[in-house]
Amino acid sequence: MPSLASRSSADIAYLVPASVSFAFVLARLLGWKPSRGLIWTAVAVALLGFAVAAWTLPLGADYLKFWNDGKAWLAGENPYLYGDGSVNKGQSMLSPPNCVPIFGLLALPPFETSLRIWTVLTTLLTLLLVPVAAKFIRENSSGDTQSIPRADLALLCVCALLSMASHFTLGLGQLTAVVAMSVFGALYLKGRGRPLLAGLIASLAAMKPQTALPFMLLFLVKKDWKLLASATLVVVGLCLASGPPAELLPRLGQMLANIRNLSKPGEMNDALGSPHAATIIGFDRLLIGFGVTDRSFLRMFQAALTLLVGAFVAWQVIGRKLSDAASACIVALFTMVFTYHRTTDALILLLPLVYCAGQIFDPATAPRPRHWYRVTAVMVLLVLYLHPAALQIFTDYLAHLPVIGSTARLILLPLPVWLVLAAIFAFCFAERASEERSPVAN
Repeated sequence: MPSLASRSSADIAYLVPASVSFAFVLARLLGWKPSRGLIWTAVAVALLGFAVAAWTLPLGADYLKFWNDGKAWLAGENPYLYGDGSVNKGQSMLSPPNCVPIFGLLALPPFETSLRIWTVLTTLLTLLLVPVAAKFIRENSSGDTQSIPRADLALLCVCALLSMASHFTLGLGQLTAVVAMSVFGALYLKGRGRPLLAGLIASLAAMKPQTALPFMLLFLVKKDWKLLASATLVVVGLCLASGPPAELLPRLGQMLANIRNLSKPGEMNDALGSPHAATIIGFDRLLIGFGVTDRSFLRMFQAALTLLVGAFVAWQVIGRKLSDAASACIVALFTMVFTYHRTTDALILLLPLVYCAGQIFDPATAPRPRHWYRVTAVMVLLVLYLHPAALQIFTDYLAHLPVIGSTARLILLPLPVWLVLAAIFAFCFAERASEERSPVAN
């Protein structure tokens, strides 16, 4: 069992600034009204803490994999089938073919230089996620929507940067900040009447197909044909540039085989037996909490519940005729439990967090919808900040206790899944209640 003492220095260094940002955002969401000066002071302290903690970040283990994939491609190799003499001595490629030319671009500089550039880019994009989301939400919500005060907006930016989702993204060198920004940017540009450019930006989200697909379905429901056509052309172009066209389908098959290999018992993507299973967010984690170990049954359960919740989300978007902003928020929530996601992917939840924060801070929001927006926002905030290792440690600590141990396994291990699922319904309650909102004092 892991212990608190075994956690990395990067995690420990993040605790103070992350705790400051979490505490201030949580207090603001619950109705605390500090002075703007105090909020700006908290922002400055948190940013200073991030600057100090950034020196302890791990050395981009996932980014090294992407860099090696790109290096192999530049050397004329098939990154999905590494041989003994390959540039890459590690794992075969798991990302789709449209990533190959992008990884090749990343592999042009030496690894250390490329990682530094990527870390700076990821940091800047993470800070910009909140303002872009706020801009999209303000211009695409039903009724008059007030701007979030600048101090609160800055606080939310720092909240995003210091979340565990961002911490893991930066430390591993993951793609999630780029993917989240491509989704937010596409939504914003679509709302501004620039569908072709929106499609170009949205195509980058296809680096993580499981994140992009729910939003592509949203664009399909909204009949954004130009956006979809633009995104499709870019993705197809990147795929064709990844290698000989005749090898595209075989490489897709190789990619799927590599993913299946990594999903075998005990491997990285095994939700039941992986050493990093606590970072996985998926419906199968709910049954694992009940002690189910049949992997075939777990897959069937996950597929069935994904379809059921997906149908509910589709009904909300289509049947309820939600605003574009509200539709995007509920799809973002659903995305986290769609097929396979990890803690790093939670940056996409900044969209509903910013939406709910805006409604909470708006004096025109009636008490009942404000209550449900608060519930949703707090749940999302917890998903962004919960450390999966801490959940595992606490669950293991309680495991020997009767009743409490089994309850902890049911609730704590899959807690992010429970929170996301509950947030979907709380957000729907908030939107339904807001249809009859009346101006009241905050």
